[in-house]
Amino acid sequence: MKFTDLLSRAVTATEETQIRDLAGQVEQLRQTCESLSLEELQAGLARLAPLRLRSSSTLKRGELESWQRANEYIAEKIRAEESPTLQSILEINALLRNLPTGSIRKQAVYVGIQQACPVGELTESLQRLEAEILMGTSDTFSKAALAQYWLISLHPFEDANGRTAVMLADWILGMGGYLPMSFDSKLDALVAIFDNQRASATPGAAIIKLLVNLQRSYRAVLAS
Repeated sequence: MKFTDLLSRAVTATEETQIRDLAGQVEQLRQTCESLSLEELQAGLARLAPLRLRSSSTLKRGELESWQRANEYIAEKIRAEESPTLQSILEINALLRNLPTGSIRKQAVYVGIQQACPVGELTESLQRLEAEILMGTSDTFSKAALAQYWLISLHPFEDANGRTAVMLADWILGMGGYLPMSFDSKLDALVAIFDNQRASATPGAAIIKLLVNLQRSYRAVLAS
């Protein structure tokens, strides 16, 4: 069985019900957010910014400038109505790591005792992510969540896999007119599966987690 086959499990009926409910709540929050004045929106976005960083080691490593450059790159793409591609994922990772170009890893990676996608499957797996998720999924929430879920599970880079995956999801959310995700802790961004012995996430769980994280963003912006 190929690693990507583990990522393609069906969403359960129970998960579908929860996803519908959460998505409806997000839409209500978005509509409320649209009634804010420009000053209120700017103040809300300022409250949101630090919550976006809680899922990564960006501040701890002193890499805020590279994170900001990646955000500016994504914002420019959203304004130009350009959808993410495999090449742009490489570019995001390069920006986050202060590298001239991005490239996929050449050696095995373990997260704890669990192995991420084998090196020999990485290129084909990333091409499948592009074809099936970035180009083949129409629903914004599903596309964003599954893109994050696939990318961080594949762990294709030597570093900044989590930040790249979150940025990719935020790009897709932005294309749909939504705020980026925010987090209470690193656990909020853990959506990966690393081997067939222990499934730490599922597609349905990844979508649910994204919607919960997205609700947090709207509530932060709407907070008085």
